[in-house]
Amino acid sequence: MAFSQPWSYSKLALLGFFYSTALLTCSFSFKAQQEELNVKRSDFARDFLFGVSSSAVQEDVKLVKDLGVDSYRLSISWTRILPNGSLSGGVNKEGIDHYNSLIDLLIKYGIKPFVTMVHFDFPQVLEEKYGGPLSHRFVNDFKDYAKILFRTYGDKVKTWVTINEPLITAKYGYDLGFPPPSRCSDRKTCKAGNSSTEPYTVAHNFLLAHATAASLHRRKFQPKQGGQIGVSVSAQYYKPYSKSLQDKAAAKRGLDFEIGCVWTLSKDHEKNSQGRLPKFTAKEKKLVRGSVDFMGLNYYTAIYVKGIPINFHASQVSINGGDAKDNT
Repeated sequence: MAFSQPWSYSKLALLGFFYSTALLTCSFSFKAQQEELNVKRSDFARDFLFGVSSSAVQEDVKLVKDLGVDSYRLSISWTRILPNGSLSGGVNKEGIDHYNSLIDLLIKYGIKPFVTMVHFDFPQVLEEKYGGPLSHRFVNDFKDYAKILFRTYGDKVKTWVTINEPLITAKYGYDLGFPPPSRCSDRKTCKAGNSSTEPYTVAHNFLLAHATAASLHRRKFQPKQGGQIGVSVSAQYYKPYSKSLQDKAAAKRGLDFEIGCVWTLSKDHEKNSQGRLPKFTAKEKKLVRGSVDFMGLNYYTAIYVKGIPINFHASQVSINGGDAKDNT
């Protein structure tokens, strides 16, 4: 179902469904992920070889070509490039060479590489060092990482996704407590975390990290390399369960929280977040607005929603409950 409500995201180009001609190399099912926590070696065949996907990459790329696919979305592992998460730890040449070989192979077969810089696999070393995306230091380390990628692969890669589904990591990793870093307010589930503040801090720093990398790309690399840069978001369409104003408002809030906070920094979204979203300075707003050349939309489903009462000033308001809606 396409969005039926009017959205006026300036300078935002919908790239079809972005992946309509690309293979989705990573799908994310939270139910499946919970089940994966109980996976044992005995669940696999005795002769199963872990890592076979990487070792068989040449054959896999040829199979992709035989399918008639003309573009392929892949992600780069941050720590394969920067083992310690930052430039101070040095660059891993083997990691650089691995992705060069893969990208060259795709191009050889006439397949355009769509590269995602981070697809849920954030460096554990930065988590341990300063809390990962909970800290503003994450923005600068991500900028350094992005600079290496632009400089190394930018002559061959023309479509960049900075962060895959940033709000999903913020909502699930810092509110519900799964996946890692498994932080939330519920001490039965998480050892540490604050569901009412941390998801917003993480989303805030993700936006700044993306915008900083996009600004770098446009200033230093696009003039010579060309190419485009954007973010991919998870998307569900929220439809009012009834014609009541409460349900209509709930659907609007759902879309604001799901997509709006990533793209617009609109007054509506700032109102809906009730001050829980960290404040952007005027300079930061200017940096973030218009920082996408395209919108990558991972569309999953549509959901009917009802409006529910909620106290926005309560001490614990999670990002998952903060939109004051009940999914039906």
